[in-house]
Amino acid sequence: MKNLDRILRQLIVEACNHPPLSLERRQKLSEVHLLVMKSGKLWKEYSSYYNDALQEMWEYCCGHPEEYDPTIKGVITWLDDELKKRLRRFRDAGYRQQKRQITGLSTEEGKTIDPVDRVPAAPDLQPVMKIWQKTLDWVKTDPDGVLRQTCFRKRPEINAQVLIQGDSLLISLGKRLQQNLS
Repeated sequence: MKNLDRILRQLIVEACNHPPLSLERRQKLSEVHLLVMKSGKLWKEYSSYYNDALQEMWEYCCGHPEEYDPTIKGVITWLDDELKKRLRRFRDAGYRQQKRQITGLSTEEGKTIDPVDRVPAAPDLQPVMKIWQKTLDWVKTDPDGVLRQTCFRKRPEINAQVLIQGDSLLISLGKRLQQNLS
């Protein structure tokens, strides 16, 4: 193990001494790849995305050998860490994708319930719109004068009826509800 790590460290140092994309650098990194894969010491797991993560790890590590710091960890540990990062990214992407998808629920009898069947139906807006229209009519007519009498101090022209009838949020909301219903 110590001998393998020493050889891998030396190959990485030699690769870093050559310019990026040079033949010599690629040859040294190819030797690192072959030695590591032959050793069987790289992290393994049986997931559908393992080979994709492994490929991404090799692309990254061979593209950035300068990021390897021999004072912190061995070459295989560095490669393992980079591989595990990519595996985690693939795993998390799979979890996010699962959360976005709606799947059927299974009952104890083995039947599958479609999630769409569990969504409540849209409420009937006609009764709501009738009440809304009655409220608007009441505000406009103000038969008891309650709204006209409710006003700001010393400003009788600014009363509750004017405020409600004006271009208020309630009126625009009612108009939008009527448009949506049509």
